[in-house]
Amino acid sequence: MDLGAYAQIGILEQIMSDNNIDIPRLRGLRLMKDEKPLTKEEREEVIKDDILWEVQNLIRGCPKWDWNSCVTEFSSKTDALCDYYLWYDVDEYGCHKYIDICWDRIHGKKRKACKYVIKKIKKRVKEQFDMWNKYAGQDDELFLIEYRNNQLYVNGEYVEEPFLKDVTTQDLKVTLAEDEFYCLGDNRNVSRDSRYYGPFKGESIVSTHLFVIYPFAAFGYHK
Repeated sequence: MDLGAYAQIGILEQIMSDNNIDIPRLRGLRLMKDEKPLTKEEREEVIKDDILWEVQNLIRGCPKWDWNSCVTEFSSKTDALCDYYLWYDVDEYGCHKYIDICWDRIHGKKRKACKYVIKKIKKRVKEQFDMWNKYAGQDDELFLIEYRNNQLYVNGEYVEEPFLKDVTTQDLKVTLAEDEFYCLGDNRNVSRDSRYYGPFKGESIVSTHLFVIYPFAAFGYHK
């Protein structure tokens, strides 16, 4: 399971964007029909491990207890602080394995920082598990729809849209299951389409076109 790797995609994209780096990226889509849904117990275990790790980062951060800090200090001093604020077991090699937070020792700004990162972790892990369980066991093909530099790509292949003129579509990336559709209006600048409502299932399509007026090349009745 690559939830940890998938969680970093957004962070890496932001770093590349901030530094004007444009690197094409291949996305791995595993065969979900062979995978099983993840349980609530597994989710809670991941949340617990992530929380303990992030609280350690708060304790070791420079400055300490700052959730925006991107620098951590590993020293005997920060080790002692972790031992003070976190409950731990000692393994056979004498290493400390942190198992819980000593809330009675964390107050004020420190407690606020912990609560903030815990809230973010729970939200992130829930979204990751929900995404995984949505497709686990499904024998579906996943499609990647992408708009890049005002051009449409489906699974990496350019798709021409000759009916669009003087229309700009903002960059976007959408992954769809086999029976999902993503609708984009031809009056792209003002259309309220799937960019607003999201993708939809095939069963939601209740009608089709009968007579086309525009584009003129398709003018007439259609079955």
